[in-house]
Amino acid sequence: MIKHVDYFVPPDQLSVDLIFDCAEKQGRLPKAFKTGQEGSDFFKSVIGLHNVAHSKALTPVDMVSSLLSNFFNLEIASRESIDLLVFVDEKMRQDHGNENIGHFLQYSFALFNADVLVLSGNHCANLEYAIAFCESLIVAGSFKNILIVDANVHMDEPGRIVGTYAVHGDGAGLIYLTKGSKDGVHIVGKHSYTNGLLHKADLDENNALILCKNYLACLSKFVSKFRLTNTDISKILIQNANHLLVAQCVASVGFDAQKLFLENVARFGHLNSIDFVVNLKSLMQQKLSVPRLFSFGTGWAGSNICLLMEMA
Repeated sequence: MIKHVDYFVPPDQLSVDLIFDCAEKQGRLPKAFKTGQEGSDFFKSVIGLHNVAHSKALTPVDMVSSLLSNFFNLEIASRESIDLLVFVDEKMRQDHGNENIGHFLQYSFALFNADVLVLSGNHCANLEYAIAFCESLIVAGSFKNILIVDANVHMDEPGRIVGTYAVHGDGAGLIYLTKGSKDGVHIVGKHSYTNGLLHKADLDENNALILCKNYLACLSKFVSKFRLTNTDISKILIQNANHLLVAQCVASVGFDAQKLFLENVARFGHLNSIDFVVNLKSLMQQKLSVPRLFSFGTGWAGSNICLLMEMA
């Protein structure tokens, strides 16, 4: 089902020290930290993050266009065969003045047989929600070849900090889903959960208790629904951020926290939902002794989703 994944991360970087120094000077430090140095030291020690990817002058369109050009140059699929283009767009992020990016990309790459859909509202879990939705459309026979693209760009240094959870980096991701593919990654099952409690959440507040309850509600139902045990799963994909709470919740539903895939956690910073693409691509390049894995994606407003996947 997932035939191809790719991502673009700009080579330039911003240091975590610089980001927290700017936040302190502007009076925008998260409440958890008394000084900028305390904040940067926290992320260095907890997840080993020292720098995040920085787009500089690159816009979301620039980065996504690079991915689409590479995709079609590799002749993975023809432009004519794409029947749905999904652009992930979070309104809380600046889009550099580009209106109707989905339609602009459709026009620029001559995807004239494709419908265009813009998806938002699930924040850092957007891509997993998009995959779950698009997989259902393919199974229903509505579409055969779907491209999902996403971009994460921050112009404001202090705005990159998400409390004690993450420091954002910049990048873009692409996922190609197709009907009937024997290779790639197959979606075996999915489960999502939200209760709306965090619809007005302050990212600077400690919502750990509510998050923990929501995480466990989603994970426990998912594990029960598909009768999963620790030995059934090779890896668990999570976001490239502070993983301590997720590790506790995963262990609470019977899984070894060492199965969390953390190889990319300190590479680029938290790329929003693009973390899923970065981590899945890394795993697709490895040979897993157990072909099944699952992802656990969360969004700040209370979106939680698990995808059960199997490597072909």
